[in-house]
Amino acid sequence: MLEHTLGLGHKPNVVPPGEARVDAELRTVTIGWHPVAGMGGKWFAEKFALGKMITKKIGKYPDPTQHWAVLVGEYVHELWMDEELDVIYINEVVEAGEWHTFDVGKTRFTDEALRQAG
Repeated sequence: MLEHTLGLGHKPNVVPPGEARVDAELRTVTIGWHPVAGMGGKWFAEKFALGKMITKKIGKYPDPTQHWAVLVGEYVHELWMDEELDVIYINEVVEAGEWHTFDVGKTRFTDEALRQAG
């Protein structure tokens, strides 16, 4: 199936079970972005530089042509697509070097509260 080849669909939840709270210790919230569609997207972004032209106009903000996610602690919280191209929430463990990042603030939400909000 082409959809699975593109990485679409549900993925297992990696956030460990815990209490959903909004009064935890403050943690940094980061917006992360990377090229869409893996190596093909990276090649397109670097070859055609559409994202670079847009980013130059908007200053230090993340490239709006890329895939974005919210990173808190060791987890990535992101919107993705299922096989029917409907929007779904997924999460994964942050992998060093995979995301370009931009700090945007702090949160007191626990990982489970973030998962439920997603």
